Amino acid sequence: MEEKRRHKRIKVKGVYGKIYKTLSELNILNLSLGGAAIEVKKSLVVGREYSIIIEDKGRQIELKGTVIWAVLKKAREETLTDVEPVYYVGIKFDDILTDKAAPLIDFMDTHKVTASKERLMGLRVKIAAEKNAVLRDPFGYKVKLISPFGMLIETMQPMNPEDRIPMELFLKDITPFRGRMQGMPDEGVPADIYLKNGKAIRFLGRIVSCTEINESEPGLYDIGVEFLDMHAEDWANLAEFIRSISTEK
Repeated sequence: MEEKRRHKRIKVKGVYGKIYKTLSELNILNLSLGGAAIEVKKSLVVGREYSIIIEDKGRQIELKGTVIWAVLKKAREETLTDVEPVYYVGIKFDDILTDKAAPLIDFMDTHKVTASKERLMGLRVKIAAEKNAVLRDPFGYKVKLISPFGMLIETMQPMNPEDRIPMELFLKDITPFRGRMQGMPDEGVPADIYLKNGKAIRFLGRIVSCTEINESEPGLYDIGVEFLDMHAEDWANLAEFIRSISTEK
């Protein structure tokens, strides 16, 4: 830790990212390369982005998509007094025709019960009912200070110290992506977000500290994050980015 503290944290502007907080377990009802129908205990927002994380054969398959429909299907009685809602939700995947396609096809083939009608993105298959995945809810943050080993971010969501949470970091570079970040004030900060070589840097973030910014309205929090489990190529891109902004006037 002392070694890490020797690296100066650089003040930055216009750098944003996403935190993927686990929302709920889910059951996949049916699945295609284009999307999925899922059963979940949480009410999801139509038009909002979520991530489905599937654990299969010792690997993790991450599927990002947008909710296109959601209905309250039934209520499950947990006890005589508690009734738990169950929702059926349709999700359309984003950019699935990448390196994620092969493991997804393998998962579909391994876990399918029956193949049903043809879809635009190929066969839609019914998946054996099991707790085979979790749902993650992304929300945005902006970076205030950064070093090769961690950063200070600002977000509307309080975090628990020592939690380890999947995160993405978008570095300013050549290719712009314009959008609004969920989980930031006013339903998202209009941001010019730049992806390093078209990709986000992904890592596991250890929450070091969480401090409420008292003068802010609505409530904002300064979160200290330590970088963990970052691929060597991503870390090299991050170090290059930090060197570049360190030499700017």
